[in-house]
Amino acid sequence: MPAALTAVRHEAGRLAQLTATLLALLDPELIVFGGGIGQNLGLLEPETRAALKSYTPMTPKFALGELGREAVVLGAIARGTKIAREQVFKERIERV
Repeated sequence: MPAALTAVRHEAGRLAQLTATLLALLDPELIVFGGGIGQNLGLLEPETRAALKSYTPMTPKFALGELGREAVVLGAIARGTKIAREQVFKERIERV
């Protein structure tokens, strides 16, 4: 168990560094975590909030993304579909 707790604290510290950077740059009220992190935020959140206090006095709200682990795949599909659509219509417009 100590090794698992050490790993969770390490990842929470890295997440806190990233969160503090986003807070400094964007000043969001809410940070939405998706993908694998969003699936495990319940495990990381207490440790992340504790680590975040050492980087910034700001305390944003955290929320879980609704797409879960499929967020990256669904984003890639949406992006690919958009690019394909642009190419198809571009070629049709150029022919006219």
